[in-house]
Amino acid sequence: MSKKTQVIDAWENMIGVLKIGDGQTTAEIAEQTGCSEKMVLKRLKALIATGKAECVRASRKTIDGRMSIVPAYRLVEKARNK
Repeated sequence: MSKKTQVIDAWENMIGVLKIGDGQTTAEIAEQTGCSEKMVLKRLKALIATGKAECVRASRKTIDGRMSIVPAYRLVEKARNK
């Protein structure tokens, strides 16, 4: 498998993980795709730049049990319908 094919497969895997709705944090996406958070951020920047994803705010429980508002990412509705 060529490097280009691996990259394309990784992008498609990440798009498959992203959801429409509340969104997911970079840590959640990284866990589901097996990519590092750094790689997830790089891919998200490209998806946002092309209008396929957006950054939103989502509520998540912190390690000490408090709720916190954090950046989350989700697919834009029109991108999912293609």
